[in-house]
Amino acid sequence: MPWRPDEFNSDPFESRVSLEELALVLLAVFVALVGLDVFVGIGEPRAVFAFAFFGVIPGALLLTLLGYGPRVELPWLLYAIGVSLLLIMAIGFLLNLLLPEFGVERPIGELSLGIAHGLFVIALAFAARLTDPSVRTISVPDTEAWREWCARWLHPTTLGFLLLPPLTILSVVWLNHTSDNRPLLVVLAILGLVPLVIALKLIGRRWLGISVWTVGVSLPYHDTLWKFSNFGGQTNIIDAWREGRWAITTDPPFAAETSLLPNVTLSPTFAHLGGIEVLTQINVFNPLLASLIPVCAYVIFGRIFDPTDAALGAILITFIHPFYFQVPTMGRAGTPVLFLVLAGVAITDTDLDPVLRKGLALGFVAALATSHYGASYFVMLAFLLAVLLLVGLRFFDTIAFGLTEPQLRRNKDGVRRGWGSVVSTNSYTLSAAFAIFYTVFVYVWYLFTYDGRRVWRFFTRVEASLIDFFTSPATPRGGTTARLTREYGTISIELSRYIYVFLSALIAIGFMYIFIQRFTGQKQVGKDILDEYIVLAGGIIGSFLATFIFSAMWGGGRPMAISFSIIAVLAVIGIYAVVNVLWGSYQTVVPSGTDEVDQKRKRTATRSLFAMIIAILLVLNTGAAAAVVLGGGAPSSVPLQEQIVADADENPTANSNLHFGQDVATYAWINTHGNQSHGIHADLITRTAANDWYGPQVRSAEDPERAVSHSWTNDLFDLPDHEGTSYAVLSGHNTDLGVGIPREGVHHTGARAGEDLSDVEERLSDENRVYTTGNSNIYFTSDDL
Repeated sequence: MPWRPDEFNSDPFESRVSLEELALVLLAVFVALVGLDVFVGIGEPRAVFAFAFFGVIPGALLLTLLGYGPRVELPWLLYAIGVSLLLIMAIGFLLNLLLPEFGVERPIGELSLGIAHGLFVIALAFAARLTDPSVRTISVPDTEAWREWCARWLHPTTLGFLLLPPLTILSVVWLNHTSDNRPLLVVLAILGLVPLVIALKLIGRRWLGISVWTVGVSLPYHDTLWKFSNFGGQTNIIDAWREGRWAITTDPPFAAETSLLPNVTLSPTFAHLGGIEVLTQINVFNPLLASLIPVCAYVIFGRIFDPTDAALGAILITFIHPFYFQVPTMGRAGTPVLFLVLAGVAITDTDLDPVLRKGLALGFVAALATSHYGASYFVMLAFLLAVLLLVGLRFFDTIAFGLTEPQLRRNKDGVRRGWGSVVSTNSYTLSAAFAIFYTVFVYVWYLFTYDGRRVWRFFTRVEASLIDFFTSPATPRGGTTARLTREYGTISIELSRYIYVFLSALIAIGFMYIFIQRFTGQKQVGKDILDEYIVLAGGIIGSFLATFIFSAMWGGGRPMAISFSIIAVLAVIGIYAVVNVLWGSYQTVVPSGTDEVDQKRKRTATRSLFAMIIAILLVLNTGAAAAVVLGGGAPSSVPLQEQIVADADENPTANSNLHFGQDVATYAWINTHGNQSHGIHADLITRTAANDWYGPQVRSAEDPERAVSHSWTNDLFDLPDHEGTSYAVLSGHNTDLGVGIPREGVHHTGARAGEDLSDVEERLSDENRVYTTGNSNIYFTSDDL
């Protein structure tokens, strides 16, 4: 049998190693690898070691200083990783703030970061020596225990799950080189069967965690390693890595102007310490951070619900398309989700010291607040709603049971109600003070950074949303509403949308189910329900519902990823509730005795039904169904590579994939050499690619000494009537097909044709062409030409 975290504690040990000594030895190894990389060139080992070392050890040392020493337990490892990320962000912020005062031009460059992080690890290691030796030591098992441990890891089940990520990587590499999608389709089918294997209990409880993690690693890699994949938006990550600094405000101006602290600290720091390109860090290493999201969710769910249900809920998180379409590269889409689930792990950890629990939760939500303004406001509303719900629960307890808050606080084991349910433990992390701290921190941060633009933008959008809602309530313009009502023109997306609606209904039912269980004490879905989870889930649901009304530009995928990371397991509970009602109705018509065996069979059948539903969702979202049966597009198009190439003769969006390299070079050229005072005319695909899809790649290809930002706002089809000077960009798809997509056009994979460019081309000639790659061209137009 494979290793379980809690089993190490019972094994015999013959020696112990102190964490601070291990940290110093590993730091020396890192320094040696840096030296070898500089003089010999061994980039990959250095990058892997730097990512593992600085992603775990600093946090482990700080936790030890706080009295929470090393232990072979999954929550401790998650805390160590989370705290390490916090420290990277804090060090980057302080270096960028202070070093320029001493004349350092690259405060977060490779040299500054290397020295700062090395010295910080040394300081933490020596400080850790002041703690109790029993807290800072790591037990080393004896020879016999090591043999048993290795035998468990070499179990066929363990090896089978561990093979999923490399098989996924190999199948994508094969697809990139041959356009043969059959190996990838087989891998996706295997991943789709994992929840069914869990539901049928074909694997033991000890394999649930590793099954969640391996699926959580495999699906992001199937997208980030695809040759047509691109990391859209967030060019400030590239700027911070390239320039070695970022601008907290817009004065003085630097390219890396942003409010998003993780963007300019996490990926650039790991890339500098690892000696690799930042795009390699984003596409190869960041998916490993994304894989922690379902693992954290599994820990949260497992503390409240049955482990099998917890695993199914965590797997659902990995099967929704944002998880492998937006989240894997982290940045503004994935980082806030990771910090939210890390905070959730701390909030639900009733075994942890209350002070440390609150400190970890506050640290993680503070990091979340700096990750993305939209996500920050989303979670802020969720916390405020959660506190209101918690106050309501406390008021009900006082009225119904006469239990006052002081009574609840005095009893550390909880207070049993008359109906049998249990009030959560005495010290609550999620409180009014917690929500107020987070709210104040969000507004202070965004007022302090980027000239406060994100705060004013928030109020502007709220005002606009309220006006739209009250003036035309029948046609809400919320971001999620727009995505639910949009016509995508493909069967896979339509069916996927129906499943999302069905899962959302199950989540709502599941929430009501546990809410009722909280008062009745009937443990039909697991353990005692923690009040903090109930109110947090309620707050998240309320905040997600708000996206149907507010924020026309932010809805759908990103708020879904945030929400499902906390409430996905409620879909499992919801389907139990539905089946129980249907089964009860059936028994009233056809009475039959039920015993424990029948109940277990019913639960297994219900779990299997849920597993099949989310498996269908996976094959729809990944494009597997479109590639084999349905045709058309899908939320993710990786298995559709051959179809994309075949459609390139008539579909502008598909055609644009074939010219990725040339288009990137073209957009980089105009940003480097173009006159900023002149506008740029381009079609919708080109503008979206230059500003979003290809942003980081374009920024990486620019000349950092000369590049400036340009306004890509002019529609290509307005060029014939334009007076004055401007640039016109014809990307590869424009030249190949002679068509473009106008400003009001649709450019998803369902669009089959654009509009003819004959009138535009009449205004252009070889004489005013200033740059070409053969397919992509830039023209400078003027009334005098």
